[in-house]
Amino acid sequence: MDSEPFIIAPSFYVNGFLVFFVGTFFGSFFYCLAYRFSRKEDWMLSRSRCPSCGHELNGFDLLPLFSYCLFKGRCRYCKERISFFYPLSELCCGILFLAIFIKDQSVSMKLFSDLIIYSLLYLLSLIDLFTFTLPDPILLIGVINRFVQRLLQGSIFLFIKDLAGAFCLSGGLYVIVLIMNLLLNITL
Repeated sequence: MDSEPFIIAPSFYVNGFLVFFVGTFFGSFFYCLAYRFSRKEDWMLSRSRCPSCGHELNGFDLLPLFSYCLFKGRCRYCKERISFFYPLSELCCGILFLAIFIKDQSVSMKLFSDLIIYSLLYLLSLIDLFTFTLPDPILLIGVINRFVQRLLQGSIFLFIKDLAGAFCLSGGLYVIVLIMNLLLNITL
């Protein structure tokens, strides 16, 4: 019995490349968000700029991975070195997006939901790296995303199960905090 070779459709590769490319843009954005969050800078309305000279960057300067390689890791305007963490973050987030796409095997609502939750986790890890904190609003977005995903799946049972699990986990962590505060004689 002859078995046919496993062939992956060309659209899978094209979609995979696009997902990776979009992931690199998000990686750049997330690194910028974490960097600005750690310095308490405005992250909503201000444009990207060189950390050394402050020159506002245009679209060509912001192409993930490509711009860093083209300008040899230096600012195009002041020629100062740019941290290697910028392209590293872009590459890691691109690989993360691609891995999620390969796991989900298609462009779907599940992929979209998974990308949201893993993006939030990636952003939280960057913010934690800079500040050693996890901002509550970003955690809340993740919780809301998970519950909406469960409701869209049509399973109220899974929604209630997730809610109970969240309360048990957060309640357990709160009890640990209370015990440690008593042991260390810290007041809340």
